[in-house]
Amino acid sequence: MNKNSFSKAIIAFLLLIIAPAQMMAQSGACPDIVAAALDSAEQYCLATGRNTLCYGNLSGEATPQEGVTNFRFEQVGDVVSLNDLATLTLEPMDTNNGTWGVALMQLQANLPDTLPGQNVTFLIFGDVSLENAIETGAWLEMTVSTRGRVRSTPSSDNNQNVIGAIDPNTVVVAYGRDESGRWVRIRYDLGGAWISSEIVNNRSNIPDLPVVDVDAPPPPTPMQAFYFRTGVGDKPCAEAPDSGLLIQTPKGARGVTFTANGVQIGLGSSAYLRFGEGELKMSVVEGTGYITAMGVTQPVPEGTFATVPMSEDGREPIAPPNYPIPYNFEAMSVLPVARAFFQSKIIVPSLPADEIPPAIDAIMGGAPALSGIYHAVVTKVESGNELACEDVSGASYPIQFEFVEGGIRTTGIAPLQVFIPQIAEGVYEITLTTPPGPYRDVDGRQYTLDETDTITLMLKSLNMLELVSVRKTVIRFVTSNEVNEEFCTTYANVNWYAP
Repeated sequence: MNKNSFSKAIIAFLLLIIAPAQMMAQSGACPDIVAAALDSAEQYCLATGRNTLCYGNLSGEATPQEGVTNFRFEQVGDVVSLNDLATLTLEPMDTNNGTWGVALMQLQANLPDTLPGQNVTFLIFGDVSLENAIETGAWLEMTVSTRGRVRSTPSSDNNQNVIGAIDPNTVVVAYGRDESGRWVRIRYDLGGAWISSEIVNNRSNIPDLPVVDVDAPPPPTPMQAFYFRTGVGDKPCAEAPDSGLLIQTPKGARGVTFTANGVQIGLGSSAYLRFGEGELKMSVVEGTGYITAMGVTQPVPEGTFATVPMSEDGREPIAPPNYPIPYNFEAMSVLPVARAFFQSKIIVPSLPADEIPPAIDAIMGGAPALSGIYHAVVTKVESGNELACEDVSGASYPIQFEFVEGGIRTTGIAPLQVFIPQIAEGVYEITLTTPPGPYRDVDGRQYTLDETDTITLMLKSLNMLELVSVRKTVIRFVTSNEVNEEFCTTYANVNWYAP
């Protein structure tokens, strides 16, 4: 080989070494792309408000709900309302172009309207598609101008229906009204309640609200239910997590719930959510999680993950959750919890398999069932005499249960918290008495009540009870000899909803 040929060979060899390095510098190495993408999301998305989606880093695409025209999600920093969002699609990492799709979603879920600064934070990254499954219906955000009473029915004839008070400058969400428009139904506490339209501003918009039933439940908040898919095992380097949703609830918040692919998720913690290959997977990296499918709730301790087998299209579960198992701490350790989006910066080590059962026992606190918010649905109403009882089958309402020694402390069965004693294994019972009055009916006639309601709760599983209410009512009109008697038995299924 002559000198010239040898020189060309050396140059060719050097090019083989140098060219890939130059290409990597131009396109960006995987760890640098991850860091730059998260820096971008922090720069543009930290100040976003409740129920919004922010475009944190290229590349991705969002589409609006039908009929929404003022919608822009094209550049990093664009922010859209979750009320307007139909779908979101983010792209996996592209090292050639130096992109990795990132978006930040601030979700209200079931957090109170009175705490607008509290949100559930979703950091979404990589190959993820998201579809809104919620229609929130008509609602108005209103501000209370004068301190007023909160009532269970739209009437001020007496104070038996007063369940609370509301202060000036409180922002409420109204989702219905009575036929007169003098009362509006708002989201309140565990469900809905009524306030006078006289104590709120912008009353001119109240006629736009629909007329609703006395006990109409509040509509879900934006994106409280969604469908999603993620890439599986697609991390392009050790410093990047697999595509997914990193979720954190506000510090101190309990009972945060949302629904993903028909699976109910309850969190008081940080969790990492993925879906693919026929399974929904939730890893709890700090705190406690709950996952409910097919009527079965599985507590998930920190340091573990649980899966739910899903249908072929991924839109509904086909089996209850699997028992939690230890997660891969090395894989979890690259999740970006240290970023400014999150209050808690903790990723706990993997929990050994033999420590999982006692950890679940600790979550239960030695109780026979999960404490928290339950959802009661009336299944049947029976009349015990000639007077037909009102058939409220299908009606639903929230009840809060705390299982303690000797019984259940509960809110939602009566106007005030009551203690229901245990009378046998898995059986709890109490008899409530209504104040005798006097009261007035719609025609102004005065009457007194002799009414008792015996409520029996029967434990069916970790997260399910059956409720039977036997109500005996005698109405005596003061100015006549008229007496009306009613004997009604109501049955309801009661399912755990949130911690």
